[in-house]
Amino acid sequence: MQYYNIAGFKLSVETFGKSICFPSFAPFEVCEGEVDFRIELSDETIPITDYEKLGEWGWFESHCSLYRRGENFIWNRVDDIDGEVSQIRWKGFCPTYFEYCSSPRRHVVELLLLVAFNYATLPFGTLILHSSVVENGGKGYLFLGESGTGKSTHTKLWLKHIEGSELLNDDGPAARIIDGEVVVCGTPWSGKGCIYRNASVPIGGIYRLSQAPYNKLTKLNNREAFAAIVHSAMPPFMVCEEHADMAMATLSGIIAGTDKFHLACLPDEEAAKLSFSRCVE
Repeated sequence: MQYYNIAGFKLSVETFGKSICFPSFAPFEVCEGEVDFRIELSDETIPITDYEKLGEWGWFESHCSLYRRGENFIWNRVDDIDGEVSQIRWKGFCPTYFEYCSSPRRHVVELLLLVAFNYATLPFGTLILHSSVVENGGKGYLFLGESGTGKSTHTKLWLKHIEGSELLNDDGPAARIIDGEVVVCGTPWSGKGCIYRNASVPIGGIYRLSQAPYNKLTKLNNREAFAAIVHSAMPPFMVCEEHADMAMATLSGIIAGTDKFHLACLPDEEAAKLSFSRCVE
């Protein structure tokens, strides 16, 4: 059994008779103790024939589906390449115990742990957002957009041209509302950026990026920001009404508590300095 503290949540993970040994999780490892939720290995998948399918989608080179029977949920993943089936299962809308069935392949286990973390922390004002986050001056700045928009490119421009900048997470940070304050936390899920910092800072601003032949920064109101940002919340929440309601409430709170902008930009130094200029006003 291994123990982790991710975004302020303590969890235990049972693996395949040995340590996970994933570099991404090492900065979050803690000593044995009380946990908020447990994730344990199961030997077999459960038949889904008597479960209701709530939705399905393609995700990370696989076909994923969410099934429900009463308060029992099954997340089912079928690999696009070899057809391998893996699952993670839980009960209720405030789960503290998960079972997963998987091969020991790193990317599959990491994905299932991400799913469990999503659902376990959702009732506590927490969302994983598809974004790249740079820290500067004790605050975190989130850059969101469709894949290929240039999120990582823009944060790299901050690192190069904005003194005091440091990357917090490059793909899947956790945004939380804690005692009315909106914070962003590093996680083990950071995409190709491989930035696994166990740190959290208040959110200084959220930027929705789009490519353009010019640089223009526009402040967004709450409704505009919600429409621009909602698709950056991880997709699993959107196929069950109760999960979607919790996710939307949290996202609304995050948006209401931060400055929001649309940045139409080129991948250049001027764009980085333009987005930073609103941080020091």
